[in-house]
Amino acid sequence: MGTQSSLGSTDVAIRTALKKAYNDAGIKILVSAFGSTDEPTHLDPVVVATNLAKFVNDYDLDGADIDYEDNGAMEAGKGEAWLITFTTKLRSLMPNKVITHAPQAPYFKEDHYQKGGYIKVDR
Repeated sequence: MGTQSSLGSTDVAIRTALKKAYNDAGIKILVSAFGSTDEPTHLDPVVVATNLAKFVNDYDLDGADIDYEDNGAMEAGKGEAWLITFTTKLRSLMPNKVITHAPQAPYFKEDHYQKGGYIKVDR
């Protein structure tokens, strides 16, 4: 936008002005984490949550949307515990921020996943 922007002359000023405009219109700004090509379960959930919370807090975002699609981990019964640990840590680091999840519909087939799928995560 350049230093001549009506929103400000620095990256921080411009981000702050844009976020205020969106928030004033009732729109929250979230970062999306993971997705169909990411398999985060092999990483430490506490470290991943800490890094994500730092990003959200450093950039003054309203929260994070978790798009967990690590099918192999969910099939192996490892996804649920990872998600629970990750989300619990994320909440502790972002107590007043929005955290949403966008699970795939099959993850709610409790009897299909040895550890209960997203039903266990939700509980």
